[in-house]
Amino acid sequence: YLDLASWGSSACRELPKTDRKCFDSLVILTSRSIWFERNRTTFEHLAKAVPEIISELEDHAVLWDMVGFSLIVPFTAALGRLLGRQLFIM
Repeated sequence: YLDLASWGSSACRELPKTDRKCFDSLVILTSRSIWFERNRTTFEHLAKAVPEIISELEDHAVLWDMVGFSLIVPFTAALGRLLGRQLFIM
C-alpha cells in the first residue's frame, strides 16, 4: 500500500534536485484539480472527461507561470506553453 505522500516523497528523491520543487508544485496542482473535479461531480452533478481535466491543469500551470510562480516554468516549458511574463514584454 502506497499513499500519495509516500509516493510523492519517493518519486521526488529520484529526480535531480533542480526539478524537485517543480515536481512538488505539480503534485499540489494535480491534487487541486482532482479535488475541484470531485466537488463539481459531487455537488453540481457535472463531470469532465480526463483530457479536459488535463487541459485545465495545464492552463492553470500557465496561469501560475504568468503571475510569477517560477517553480512551474520547467513544466510549462516542457508543454511548449512557456508564455508567462514574455507575453507582457511584447
